[in-house]
Amino acid sequence: MDFFEAQEQSRQRSRRLLLWLIPALGFLFLGSHLIAVMAFRAIPYDLTGDFRQIYGDQRHGLGELFRHPRVIAASQIPILLTLIFTIGRKWRELSLGGGALLLEKLGARRLSYFASPAERRLKNVVEEVAIAAGTSVPVIFVLDREPSINALCAGFSPHEAVIGVTQGALEQLNRDELQGLVAHEFGHILNGDLVLNMRLVSLLNGALQISLAGLYLAVFGHAVLAFVVAYLGSTQGGALGMALAFLVTIVGALLLITGSVGMIGGRAAQMAVARERELLADAAAVQLARLNTGLAGALSKA
Repeated sequence: MDFFEAQEQSRQRSRRLLLWLIPALGFLFLGSHLIAVMAFRAIPYDLTGDFRQIYGDQRHGLGELFRHPRVIAASQIPILLTLIFTIGRKWRELSLGGGALLLEKLGARRLSYFASPAERRLKNVVEEVAIAAGTSVPVIFVLDREPSINALCAGFSPHEAVIGVTQGALEQLNRDELQGLVAHEFGHILNGDLVLNMRLVSLLNGALQISLAGLYLAVFGHAVLAFVVAYLGSTQGGALGMALAFLVTIVGALLLITGSVGMIGGRAAQMAVARERELLADAAAVQLARLNTGLAGALSKA
């Protein structure tokens, strides 16, 4: 099998793994809908009609509530708006400043003109691989306080990508091994892994915010319930307050569970995709460096 076939097979596996996100998202919407059905069922007012007070034998059945447009709107619109807002905010946060800002936050140092021989060798290797890849030369960073052998790339797009290499990689790898390591990072850039990772992180952030909203709602409901029990007791207002506070607590807890399950499913899909993209980057590195001994040597030393 050549590296072109390996890359194509890895891309196909990545696309199949991304389909795992569909059940995770589906669980978020289905879970929120079931929560809305139970809430509409528990509240002693007809929220689907004229808001009149209703009793046990007058309440709508679960099947009717599950299909009712008002219940669907009450459950799906908040989840959809939450996902859109949180995903958009996280995407904007990640895109501002580009990859250079991220590496600077990690304590990396931009490669200067007064570089050491090892850093000049790194600069030459990056330029050579960039020519082979047909892309612009990315900004180069060195992580001085990292003795391990590693490298990373970051950025909003291939033209804004930056590459960071650890001090350990500069000191312990020979030229061929360093070229294999750099070519691996270029593989991530060429295959669009930077944007893909940003999308996955933004999506997971949406699920996280839903679970956090459920947590805050459950804590708030529990605090209100404790207040009502302590100060209103068994009065008529206290009974209604306890019922509503208990309902808010249960809804918050269920929303927390729904968001957590969605986040766990999305995280599992992200990790599976990340492993597959690493294999794809390895195949691209062999294509760019034209030999696999350098990458193999770097991996054996890492």
